[in-house]
Amino acid sequence: MFKMVLVMCILANGVPECTTYYEDTKQTYPTLELCDQAAEAKFNEMTSTFIQNDIPFESMVIGCETV
Repeated sequence: MFKMVLVMCILANGVPECTTYYEDTKQTYPTLELCDQAAEAKFNEMTSTFIQNDIPFESMVIGCETV
């Protein structure tokens, strides 16, 4: 089983500050492939929303880890 994980970094006074987030739905995926597909969709959704709403971020990485 796999779960999605997000690491987001923002600049605070010129220094990147990174935070790890986990899906609040607690959803798990039976295979890494299914989790990776969901992570890619989530990445596209989030980056589009952040860009459209002019929300600054330094970097965003969404992936999967074993439960």
